[in-house]
Amino acid sequence: MNLFFLLQEAEHAVTCDKTAPPCWGDIITTINWTFVLNIIQFLVLIWVLNKILYAPLINLMKQRQDKVGLSLAKAEQQRKEAQALKEQRQHELAVIGTQARQIVEEARRQGDQIMQQSYQQARAESQKIVEKAKAEAVAEKAQLRRELENEIGVFVSMSASKLLGREVTIKTPRISKS
Repeated sequence: MNLFFLLQEAEHAVTCDKTAPPCWGDIITTINWTFVLNIIQFLVLIWVLNKILYAPLINLMKQRQDKVGLSLAKAEQQRKEAQALKEQRQHELAVIGTQARQIVEEARRQGDQIMQQSYQQARAESQKIVEKAKAEAVAEKAQLRRELENEIGVFVSMSASKLLGREVTIKTPRISKS
């Protein structure tokens, strides 16, 4: 930049008189050329920076952005899969809970049924035992009655024999069973 300015000053010194005041045309020409050269230098600087610094930096940022985007997409996919898995597990737990309640209810019903059957069997057995005991009692009563009748007959016969002084035989009448 300074080199161009110096060249312009040298050209100005050759064309203009040093004692005379500067010409306005010379100043505008110097400013225009300086301005144009500055713009060209700026554009060359931007082009060089773009090729050397900005393009690789932009590419690096783009790659990083793509990587972050992929990571976010993958994380979202994993979150959705985790949510689906969570919902599936909750559904399975609900089904298992329902099945467990059904099994417990069925076991309770079966327990009640077994208890009812056991109660009925015990009642039937107790009735059989009572019936058998009644039958045995009736049979024993009949046996005792027969034995008692025989003993009473013997006792009456012995008492009558002693009273009468002779041997008496009594025929025992059959007593009806009541």
